[in-house]
Amino acid sequence: MKILFGLLLFLPLWIYSQGSLVVSNGTNIVSTNNPYINLYNTNLQNNTGNDDLGAGTIWSFTGNVPQNINGTNITNFHGLRLNNTNGYTLSSNTTITNRLEMVNGNVDLNGHTLEIGSSTSNPGEINWTSGTIIGPLKRWFAPSTNSTQSSGIFPIGNDATNRNVVINYTQAPTDGGYIVVEYKNGIPSMTDTYSGLPLWTPDGQLIQNYENQGYFDITPFDYNSSLNTKQYTLTMRAYQLVDMNDRSIVRLIKSPGPTHTTWVPCGSHSSINGSSDSDFTITSTNVTGFSWFNFGSQNNNPLPVELTEFDGQPYPQWNVINWKTESEQNSNHFDLEMSEDGENWKKITTILAAGNSTEELKYSYIDFNLNEISYYRLQQFDNDGESKTYGPIVISKIVKDKKIIGYINLLGQKINPNNTTGVIIEVYNDGTTRKIINH
Repeated sequence: MKILFGLLLFLPLWIYSQGSLVVSNGTNIVSTNNPYINLYNTNLQNNTGNDDLGAGTIWSFTGNVPQNINGTNITNFHGLRLNNTNGYTLSSNTTITNRLEMVNGNVDLNGHTLEIGSSTSNPGEINWTSGTIIGPLKRWFAPSTNSTQSSGIFPIGNDATNRNVVINYTQAPTDGGYIVVEYKNGIPSMTDTYSGLPLWTPDGQLIQNYENQGYFDITPFDYNSSLNTKQYTLTMRAYQLVDMNDRSIVRLIKSPGPTHTTWVPCGSHSSINGSSDSDFTITSTNVTGFSWFNFGSQNNNPLPVELTEFDGQPYPQWNVINWKTESEQNSNHFDLEMSEDGENWKKITTILAAGNSTEELKYSYIDFNLNEISYYRLQQFDNDGESKTYGPIVISKIVKDKKIIGYINLLGQKINPNNTTGVIIEVYNDGTTRKIINH
Protein backbone atom coordinates (compact mmCIF):
# COMPACT_ATOMS: atom_id res chain seq x y z
CA MET A 1 0.00 0.00 0.00
CA LYS A 2 1.30 3.45 -0.90
CA ILE A 3 0.14 6.50 1.11
CA LEU A 4 0.22 9.89 -0.54
CA PHE A 5 0.38 12.87 1.83
CA GLY A 6 1.20 15.75 -0.48
CA LEU A 7 2.28 16.07 -4.08
CA LEU A 8 3.43 18.72 -6.52
CA LEU A 9 3.31 17.34 -10.04
CA PHE A 10 5.33 18.54 -13.01
CA LEU A 11 5.89 15.27 -14.89
CA PRO A 12 3.85 12.11 -15.42
CA LEU A 13 3.84 9.82 -12.39
CA TRP A 14 3.70 6.04 -12.86
CA ILE A 15 2.75 3.84 -9.92
CA TYR A 16 3.08 0.06 -10.16
CA SER A 17 1.54 -1.87 -7.30
CA GLN A 18 -0.59 -4.90 -6.55
CA GLY A 19 -2.15 -2.95 -3.65
CA SER A 20 -3.71 0.48 -3.21
CA LEU A 21 -2.74 4.11 -3.44
CA VAL A 22 -4.26 5.94 -0.45
CA VAL A 23 -4.64 9.70 -0.78
CA SER A 24 -4.87 10.83 2.85
CA ASN A 25 -6.90 13.59 4.44
CA GLY A 26 -5.21 16.94 4.06
CA THR A 27 -3.35 16.02 0.89
CA ASN A 28 -3.24 18.77 -1.71
CA ILE A 29 -2.42 17.68 -5.25
CA VAL A 30 -1.10 20.58 -7.33
CA SER A 31 -0.40 19.95 -10.99
CA THR A 32 1.01 21.85 -13.92
CA ASN A 33 0.70 21.18 -17.64
CA ASN A 34 -2.12 18.62 -17.12
CA PRO A 35 0.14 15.73 -16.03
CA TYR A 36 -0.83 12.05 -15.81
CA ILE A 37 -0.90 9.88 -12.75
CA ASN A 38 -0.93 6.30 -14.04
CA LEU A 39 -1.97 3.49 -11.69
CA TYR A 40 -0.97 0.10 -13.07
CA ASN A 41 -2.77 -2.79 -11.33
CA THR A 42 -3.29 -0.37 -8.44
CA ASN A 43 -6.46 0.59 -6.57
CA LEU A 44 -7.20 4.16 -5.48
CA GLN A 45 -8.54 5.13 -2.07
CA ASN A 46 -9.46 8.80 -1.80
CA ASN A 47 -9.60 10.03 1.78
CA THR A 48 -8.94 13.71 1.04
CA GLY A 49 -11.04 16.26 2.81
CA ASN A 50 -11.56 18.45 -0.26
CA ASP A 51 -12.48 15.60 -2.65
CA ASP A 52 -10.27 17.18 -5.33
CA LEU A 53 -7.66 14.90 -6.87
CA GLY A 54 -5.79 17.65 -8.66
CA ALA A 55 -7.26 20.36 -10.85
CA GLY A 56 -5.98 19.57 -14.34
CA THR A 57 -4.65 16.15 -13.36
CA ILE A 58 -5.53 13.18 -15.54
CA TRP A 59 -5.64 9.87 -13.70
CA SER A 60 -5.05 6.75 -15.76
CA PHE A 61 -5.96 3.23 -14.65
CA THR A 62 -4.25 0.44 -16.58
CA GLY A 63 -3.24 -3.14 -16.01
CA ASN A 64 -4.43 -6.71 -16.21
CA VAL A 65 -6.20 -7.23 -12.87
CA PRO A 66 -9.47 -5.62 -11.70
CA GLN A 67 -9.07 -2.18 -10.15
CA ASN A 68 -11.14 -0.36 -7.51
CA ILE A 69 -11.85 3.32 -6.87
CA ASN A 70 -13.09 4.08 -3.35
CA GLY A 71 -12.80 6.44 -0.44
CA THR A 72 -14.59 8.27 2.32
CA ASN A 73 -15.86 11.09 0.08
CA ILE A 74 -16.97 11.73 -3.48
CA THR A 75 -13.99 11.20 -5.74
CA ASN A 76 -13.56 14.22 -8.01
CA PHE A 77 -11.35 13.74 -11.05
CA HIS A 78 -10.45 16.36 -13.62
CA GLY A 79 -9.78 13.63 -16.17
CA LEU A 80 -9.93 9.83 -16.07
CA ARG A 81 -8.51 7.35 -18.59
CA LEU A 82 -9.48 3.68 -18.37
CA ASN A 83 -7.60 0.92 -20.19
CA ASN A 84 -7.91 -2.42 -18.39
CA THR A 85 -9.77 -5.34 -19.97
CA ASN A 86 -10.46 -6.75 -16.50
CA GLY A 87 -12.47 -3.69 -15.55
CA TYR A 88 -13.13 -1.46 -12.57
CA THR A 89 -15.42 -1.13 -9.59
CA LEU A 90 -16.52 2.12 -7.98
CA SER A 91 -17.00 2.03 -4.23
CA SER A 92 -17.93 5.70 -3.92
CA ASN A 93 -19.80 8.29 -5.93
CA THR A 94 -17.47 9.70 -8.58
CA THR A 95 -17.42 12.91 -10.64
CA ILE A 96 -15.28 13.58 -13.71
CA THR A 97 -15.40 17.30 -14.39
CA ASN A 98 -13.59 17.40 -17.72
CA ARG A 99 -13.14 14.17 -19.69
CA LEU A 100 -13.65 10.43 -19.37
CA GLU A 101 -11.65 8.37 -21.85
CA MET A 102 -12.77 4.73 -22.11
CA VAL A 103 -10.29 2.59 -24.03
CA ASN A 104 -11.09 -0.79 -22.50
CA GLY A 105 -12.85 -2.44 -19.58
CA ASN A 106 -16.27 -2.32 -17.94
CA VAL A 107 -17.02 0.01 -15.03
CA ASP A 108 -19.31 -1.47 -12.37
CA LEU A 109 -20.80 1.45 -10.45
CA ASN A 110 -21.77 -0.97 -7.67
CA GLY A 111 -24.81 1.07 -6.60
CA HIS A 112 -23.04 4.42 -6.90
CA THR A 113 -23.37 7.26 -9.41
CA LEU A 114 -20.87 8.34 -12.03
CA GLU A 115 -21.23 11.99 -13.08
CA ILE A 116 -19.67 13.57 -16.17
CA GLY A 117 -19.30 17.36 -16.06
CA SER A 118 -20.23 19.64 -13.20
CA SER A 119 -22.68 22.22 -14.58
CA THR A 120 -24.35 23.53 -17.73
CA SER A 121 -21.27 25.68 -18.34
CA ASN A 122 -18.95 22.69 -17.84
CA PRO A 123 -20.73 19.66 -19.35
CA GLY A 124 -17.62 17.51 -19.81
CA GLU A 125 -17.07 14.89 -22.50
CA ILE A 126 -16.66 11.14 -23.00
CA ASN A 127 -14.23 9.74 -25.53
CA TRP A 128 -15.32 6.13 -25.97
CA THR A 129 -13.60 3.28 -27.77
CA SER A 130 -14.70 0.25 -25.77
CA GLY A 131 -16.10 -0.74 -22.39
CA THR A 132 -19.45 -0.45 -20.64
CA ILE A 133 -20.70 1.51 -17.64
CA ILE A 134 -22.96 -0.68 -15.52
CA GLY A 135 -25.30 1.51 -13.48
CA PRO A 136 -26.69 5.08 -13.64
CA LEU A 137 -24.57 7.50 -15.69
CA LYS A 138 -25.25 11.22 -15.15
CA ARG A 139 -24.26 13.71 -17.85
CA TRP A 140 -24.56 17.48 -18.00
CA PHE A 141 -25.78 19.29 -21.14
CA ALA A 142 -25.15 22.92 -22.04
CA PRO A 143 -28.01 25.22 -23.13
CA SER A 144 -27.07 24.67 -26.77
CA THR A 145 -27.23 22.05 -29.51
CA ASN A 146 -24.65 19.27 -29.66
CA SER A 147 -23.70 17.03 -32.54
CA THR A 148 -20.71 14.90 -31.58
CA GLN A 149 -20.48 11.46 -30.03
CA SER A 150 -18.26 12.74 -27.21
CA SER A 151 -20.85 15.33 -26.17
CA GLY A 152 -23.82 12.96 -26.11
CA ILE A 153 -22.74 9.33 -25.65
CA PHE A 154 -23.80 7.19 -22.69
CA PRO A 155 -21.73 3.96 -22.97
CA ILE A 156 -24.06 1.90 -20.79
CA GLY A 157 -25.20 -1.73 -20.64
CA ASN A 158 -24.65 -4.77 -18.44
CA ASP A 159 -21.63 -6.97 -17.80
CA ALA A 160 -22.26 -8.95 -21.01
CA THR A 161 -23.84 -6.45 -23.37
CA ASN A 162 -22.97 -2.91 -24.44
CA ARG A 163 -26.03 -0.80 -25.32
CA ASN A 164 -24.68 2.67 -26.11
CA VAL A 165 -27.04 5.64 -26.21
CA VAL A 166 -26.22 8.91 -27.98
CA ILE A 167 -28.34 12.05 -27.42
CA ASN A 168 -27.69 15.00 -29.73
CA TYR A 169 -29.92 18.05 -29.34
CA THR A 170 -31.07 19.62 -32.60
CA GLN A 171 -33.02 22.30 -30.70
CA ALA A 172 -31.12 24.05 -27.94
CA PRO A 173 -32.41 23.28 -24.42
CA THR A 174 -32.53 26.86 -23.16
CA ASP A 175 -31.79 26.04 -19.53
CA GLY A 176 -29.59 22.95 -19.99
CA GLY A 177 -29.25 20.53 -17.11
CA TYR A 178 -28.40 16.88 -16.59
CA ILE A 179 -29.78 13.54 -17.73
CA VAL A 180 -29.36 10.17 -16.00
CA VAL A 181 -29.30 7.07 -18.23
CA GLU A 182 -29.22 3.46 -17.08
CA TYR A 183 -29.71 0.14 -18.87
CA LYS A 184 -31.90 -2.05 -16.65
CA ASN A 185 -32.10 -5.81 -17.03
CA GLY A 186 -35.47 -7.53 -17.48
CA ILE A 187 -38.89 -6.22 -18.45
CA PRO A 188 -40.13 -2.79 -17.31
CA SER A 189 -42.41 -2.58 -14.28
CA MET A 190 -45.52 -1.42 -16.14
CA THR A 191 -49.03 -2.47 -15.11
CA ASP A 192 -49.51 -3.84 -18.62
CA THR A 193 -46.16 -4.37 -20.33
CA TYR A 194 -47.89 -4.67 -23.72
CA SER A 195 -50.05 -1.56 -23.35
CA GLY A 196 -50.07 0.31 -26.66
CA LEU A 197 -48.95 -2.71 -28.67
CA PRO A 198 -49.32 -3.50 -31.45
CA LEU A 199 -48.65 -0.10 -33.00
CA TRP A 200 -47.67 1.38 -36.35
CA THR A 201 -44.67 3.70 -36.52
CA PRO A 202 -44.88 6.89 -38.65
CA ASP A 203 -42.86 5.16 -41.39
CA GLY A 204 -45.38 2.28 -41.58
CA GLN A 205 -43.61 -0.44 -39.60
CA LEU A 206 -45.76 -2.76 -37.48
CA ILE A 207 -44.50 -3.19 -33.90
CA GLN A 208 -45.95 -6.15 -32.00
CA ASN A 209 -43.33 -6.87 -29.37
CA TYR A 210 -40.43 -5.37 -27.44
CA GLU A 211 -36.98 -6.68 -26.54
CA ASN A 212 -37.26 -8.33 -23.12
CA GLN A 213 -33.60 -8.59 -22.12
CA GLY A 214 -33.72 -5.09 -20.69
CA TYR A 215 -34.71 -1.48 -21.33
CA PHE A 216 -33.25 2.04 -21.21
CA ASP A 217 -34.29 4.30 -18.32
CA ILE A 218 -33.57 7.90 -19.39
CA THR A 219 -34.57 10.53 -16.82
CA PRO A 220 -34.09 14.33 -16.98
CA PHE A 221 -33.38 16.31 -13.84
CA ASP A 222 -36.82 17.92 -14.32
CA TYR A 223 -39.62 16.70 -16.63
CA ASN A 224 -40.75 20.33 -17.01
CA SER A 225 -37.32 21.51 -18.19
CA SER A 226 -36.41 22.33 -21.78
CA LEU A 227 -34.23 19.22 -21.80
CA ASN A 228 -37.52 17.32 -21.89
CA THR A 229 -39.32 19.51 -24.44
CA LYS A 230 -36.69 20.31 -27.09
CA GLN A 231 -36.05 17.98 -30.03
CA TYR A 232 -33.07 15.67 -30.14
CA THR A 233 -31.70 12.82 -32.23
CA LEU A 234 -31.49 9.49 -30.43
CA THR A 235 -29.19 6.62 -31.43
CA MET A 236 -29.19 3.28 -29.61
CA ARG A 237 -26.95 0.28 -30.05
CA ALA A 238 -28.76 -3.04 -30.56
CA TYR A 239 -26.02 -5.45 -29.62
CA GLN A 240 -26.80 -9.16 -29.39
CA LEU A 241 -30.58 -8.94 -29.37
CA VAL A 242 -32.18 -12.33 -28.74
CA ASP A 243 -33.73 -14.07 -31.79
CA MET A 244 -32.94 -11.16 -34.08
CA ASN A 245 -33.08 -12.23 -37.73
CA ASP A 246 -34.09 -9.07 -39.60
CA ARG A 247 -32.81 -5.74 -38.30
CA SER A 248 -34.74 -3.84 -40.98
CA ILE A 249 -38.02 -4.27 -39.06
CA VAL A 250 -36.66 -2.99 -35.71
CA ARG A 251 -37.66 0.48 -34.48
CA LEU A 252 -37.18 2.53 -31.32
CA ILE A 253 -40.22 2.78 -29.05
CA LYS A 254 -40.74 4.52 -25.74
CA SER A 255 -43.00 4.57 -22.69
CA PRO A 256 -43.24 8.29 -21.80
CA GLY A 257 -42.25 9.35 -18.30
CA PRO A 258 -42.80 9.96 -15.57
CA THR A 259 -45.89 7.68 -15.58
CA HIS A 260 -44.67 4.97 -18.03
CA THR A 261 -48.09 3.50 -18.82
CA THR A 262 -47.98 2.64 -22.52
CA TRP A 263 -45.67 2.14 -25.54
CA VAL A 264 -45.66 4.76 -28.34
CA PRO A 265 -43.45 5.38 -31.40
CA CYS A 266 -40.17 7.18 -30.73
CA GLY A 267 -39.80 10.23 -32.97
CA SER A 268 -39.22 9.70 -36.70
CA HIS A 269 -37.29 6.63 -37.76
CA SER A 270 -34.13 7.75 -39.55
CA SER A 271 -31.68 4.92 -40.16
CA ILE A 272 -30.32 1.50 -39.22
CA ASN A 273 -26.55 1.18 -39.42
CA GLY A 274 -24.47 -1.97 -39.16
CA SER A 275 -23.62 -5.01 -41.25
CA SER A 276 -24.92 -7.68 -38.87
CA ASP A 277 -28.21 -8.55 -37.16
CA SER A 278 -26.17 -9.12 -33.99
CA ASP A 279 -24.73 -5.59 -33.80
CA PHE A 280 -26.32 -2.47 -35.29
CA THR A 281 -27.55 0.97 -34.28
CA ILE A 282 -30.96 2.57 -34.78
CA THR A 283 -31.46 6.32 -35.05
CA SER A 284 -34.66 8.33 -34.56
CA THR A 285 -34.93 12.07 -35.17
CA ASN A 286 -37.35 14.71 -33.87
CA VAL A 287 -37.58 12.96 -30.50
CA THR A 288 -38.96 14.89 -27.53
CA GLY A 289 -39.42 13.84 -23.93
CA PHE A 290 -37.56 11.26 -21.91
CA SER A 291 -38.92 7.88 -21.06
CA TRP A 292 -38.26 4.22 -20.84
CA PHE A 293 -36.94 3.25 -24.28
CA ASN A 294 -36.65 -0.09 -26.02
CA PHE A 295 -36.32 -1.87 -29.34
CA GLY A 296 -39.63 -2.89 -30.91
CA SER A 297 -40.32 -5.22 -33.82
CA GLN A 298 -42.76 -7.67 -35.30
CA ASN A 299 -43.05 -11.08 -33.71
CA ASN A 300 -40.25 -13.49 -34.71
CA ASN A 301 -42.57 -15.24 -37.17
CA PRO A 302 -45.20 -12.58 -37.73
CA LEU A 303 -48.62 -13.67 -38.96
CA PRO A 304 -50.60 -11.37 -41.24
CA VAL A 305 -53.46 -11.51 -38.73
CA GLU A 306 -53.48 -11.89 -34.97
CA LEU A 307 -56.73 -13.82 -34.41
CA THR A 308 -57.87 -13.79 -30.78
CA GLU A 309 -61.36 -15.29 -31.05
CA PHE A 310 -63.18 -17.78 -33.30
CA ASP A 311 -66.45 -19.27 -32.04
CA GLY A 312 -70.15 -19.67 -32.81
CA GLN A 313 -73.64 -19.88 -31.26
CA PRO A 314 -76.55 -22.12 -32.32
CA TYR A 315 -80.11 -20.89 -32.99
CA PRO A 316 -83.13 -22.97 -34.11
CA GLN A 317 -82.82 -22.07 -37.81
CA TRP A 318 -79.29 -20.70 -38.14
CA ASN A 319 -75.82 -20.49 -36.57
CA VAL A 320 -73.87 -17.29 -35.88
CA ILE A 321 -70.10 -17.52 -36.38
CA ASN A 322 -67.85 -14.82 -34.89
CA TRP A 323 -64.14 -14.04 -35.02
CA LYS A 324 -62.02 -11.18 -33.76
CA THR A 325 -58.57 -9.83 -34.65
CA GLU A 326 -56.27 -7.66 -32.52
CA SER A 327 -54.10 -6.61 -35.47
CA GLU A 328 -53.87 -7.16 -39.22
CA GLN A 329 -50.98 -6.67 -41.60
CA ASN A 330 -51.26 -7.04 -45.35
CA SER A 331 -54.49 -9.06 -44.90
CA ASN A 332 -56.83 -9.54 -47.88
CA HIS A 333 -59.87 -11.68 -47.04
CA PHE A 334 -61.37 -14.51 -44.98
CA ASP A 335 -63.00 -17.67 -46.35
CA LEU A 336 -65.48 -19.35 -43.98
CA GLU A 337 -65.97 -23.05 -44.63
CA MET A 338 -68.60 -25.50 -43.27
CA SER A 339 -68.68 -29.28 -42.98
CA GLU A 340 -71.34 -31.73 -41.81
CA ASP A 341 -68.83 -34.43 -40.89
CA GLY A 342 -65.60 -32.53 -40.16
CA GLU A 343 -63.90 -34.00 -43.25
CA ASN A 344 -65.63 -32.67 -46.37
CA TRP A 345 -65.61 -28.87 -46.51
CA LYS A 346 -67.35 -26.25 -48.63
CA LYS A 347 -66.85 -22.51 -48.69
CA ILE A 348 -70.00 -20.67 -47.55
CA THR A 349 -68.80 -17.04 -47.69
CA THR A 350 -65.87 -14.70 -48.36
CA ILE A 351 -65.47 -11.58 -46.21
CA LEU A 352 -62.95 -8.85 -46.98
CA ALA A 353 -60.27 -8.18 -44.33
CA ALA A 354 -59.11 -4.77 -43.10
CA GLY A 355 -55.70 -4.79 -44.80
CA ASN A 356 -53.67 -3.07 -42.06
CA SER A 357 -54.97 -2.38 -38.57
CA THR A 358 -53.77 -2.21 -34.97
CA GLU A 359 -57.29 -1.98 -33.53
CA GLU A 360 -59.63 -4.74 -32.39
CA LEU A 361 -61.92 -5.75 -35.26
CA LYS A 362 -64.96 -8.05 -35.03
CA TYR A 363 -66.40 -10.17 -37.85
CA SER A 364 -69.55 -12.30 -37.93
CA TYR A 365 -71.63 -14.39 -40.36
CA ILE A 366 -75.11 -15.97 -40.12
CA ASP A 367 -75.30 -19.44 -41.63
CA PHE A 368 -78.91 -20.56 -42.19
CA ASN A 369 -78.46 -24.15 -41.19
CA LEU A 370 -80.81 -26.76 -39.65
CA ASN A 371 -78.13 -29.42 -39.06
CA GLU A 372 -77.90 -30.72 -35.50
CA ILE A 373 -74.07 -30.59 -35.68
CA SER A 374 -72.01 -28.32 -37.95
CA TYR A 375 -68.25 -27.82 -38.24
CA TYR A 376 -66.66 -24.51 -39.27
CA ARG A 377 -63.14 -23.43 -40.12
CA LEU A 378 -61.69 -20.08 -41.16
CA GLN A 379 -59.03 -19.39 -43.77
CA GLN A 380 -57.23 -16.06 -43.76
CA PHE A 381 -55.44 -14.87 -46.93
CA ASP A 382 -52.91 -12.04 -47.21
CA ASN A 383 -52.22 -9.90 -50.26
CA ASP A 384 -49.36 -12.19 -51.31
CA GLY A 385 -51.63 -15.22 -51.52
CA GLU A 386 -50.33 -16.83 -48.33
CA SER A 387 -52.98 -18.32 -46.05
CA LYS A 388 -53.51 -19.70 -42.57
CA THR A 389 -56.34 -21.91 -41.34
CA TYR A 390 -58.06 -21.57 -37.96
CA GLY A 391 -60.35 -24.09 -36.35
CA PRO A 392 -62.37 -26.19 -36.78
CA ILE A 393 -65.05 -25.31 -34.24
CA VAL A 394 -68.23 -27.34 -33.60
CA ILE A 395 -71.75 -25.94 -33.18
CA SER A 396 -74.40 -28.30 -31.88
CA LYS A 397 -78.17 -27.81 -31.76
CA ILE A 398 -78.71 -31.01 -29.75
CA VAL A 399 -80.52 -30.17 -26.55
CA LYS A 400 -79.46 -32.35 -23.67
CA ASP A 401 -81.82 -33.21 -20.83
CA LYS A 402 -81.06 -30.88 -17.96
CA LYS A 403 -82.26 -30.73 -14.38
CA ILE A 404 -82.84 -27.65 -12.28
CA ILE A 405 -80.79 -27.97 -9.10
CA GLY A 406 -81.50 -24.56 -7.57
CA TYR A 407 -82.38 -20.91 -7.90
CA ILE A 408 -80.35 -17.75 -7.20
CA ASN A 409 -80.94 -14.02 -7.45
CA LEU A 410 -78.81 -11.53 -9.37
CA LEU A 411 -76.47 -11.31 -6.37
CA GLY A 412 -75.81 -15.04 -6.49
CA GLN A 413 -77.74 -15.74 -3.31
CA LYS A 414 -79.88 -18.88 -3.03
CA ILE A 415 -83.62 -18.12 -3.07
CA ASN A 416 -87.01 -19.85 -2.92
CA PRO A 417 -88.81 -19.18 -6.23
CA ASN A 418 -92.17 -19.62 -4.55
CA ASN A 419 -91.83 -16.41 -2.56
CA THR A 420 -89.59 -14.36 -4.85
CA THR A 421 -90.71 -12.08 -7.67
CA GLY A 422 -88.78 -10.36 -10.43
CA VAL A 423 -85.70 -11.71 -12.17
CA ILE A 424 -84.46 -15.04 -10.85
CA ILE A 425 -81.85 -17.44 -12.25
CA GLU A 426 -82.38 -21.16 -12.76
CA VAL A 427 -79.23 -23.25 -12.15
CA TYR A 428 -78.92 -26.55 -14.07
CA ASN A 429 -76.94 -29.69 -13.33
CA ASP A 430 -74.64 -29.14 -16.33
CA GLY A 431 -73.46 -25.79 -14.95
CA THR A 432 -75.59 -23.61 -17.24
CA THR A 433 -78.08 -21.00 -16.06
CA ARG A 434 -81.17 -19.24 -17.37
CA LYS A 435 -82.76 -15.95 -16.33
CA ILE A 436 -86.53 -15.89 -15.95
CA ILE A 437 -89.06 -13.39 -14.62
CA ASN A 438 -91.11 -14.75 -11.76
CA HIS A 439 -94.51 -13.09 -11.16
